[in-house]
Amino acid sequence: WVMNADGSGGREVTDIALYGSPGTTAWSAAKLSGTARVWAGRGSTDWTEDIPHVRIFGLGLGPDPVSPSFGARVFDAGGAGHSDYLEPGSASLRNLTGIALGRTSDVTPR
Repeated sequence: WVMNADGSGGREVTDIALYGSPGTTAWSAAKLSGTARVWAGRGSTDWTEDIPHVRIFGLGLGPDPVSPSFGARVFDAGGAGHSDYLEPGSASLRNLTGIALGRTSDVTPR
């Protein structure tokens, strides 16, 4: 649920988007949320692709959110580098906008 600072206006989260994420402490999209759609994207030139996605004894970055075994809906992030996901006109921004506005049919898969 997302709420205002004063505790009012609670709304259920319907979509979660991870982009440029080097890993997550959740072992799967289902563990991240039981109800929200989980999306993940990584640009083809993002250096986080080369990080080992492991977590042992609480250390490490955890599973790769764009891997098929994680179970997220993977969206096209184009050629974005780690600092480029929100660049105007980019594939990643277009898809993140579609997710945020609930226009998920506009989101292009990777």
